[in-house]
Amino acid sequence: MLDWKQPYQPATVTNKQLADDWRLFIAAIANLDAGKDEPYIYEDIYKWAAACLREIIERGSSPNSPFQLLRYSFPLLST
Repeated sequence: MLDWKQPYQPATVTNKQLADDWRLFIAAIANLDAGKDEPYIYEDIYKWAAACLREIIERGSSPNSPFQLLRYSFPLLST
């Protein structure tokens, strides 16, 4: 995450990079929750994670998408 440029633009990355970014966001939040040092604060990570998730949802609505969004996932995403 140290080399991410501001602002984070998930629309410009491949599907594999997008999935990797999502995993990094989740790991960074878990590290912060565990009290470990991270180079970014919650607000930055959540802002980037929200942009990443919006892109995953947008790509997931395509019939040829590698992302599988199940119909019962959408209520969870709105919380």
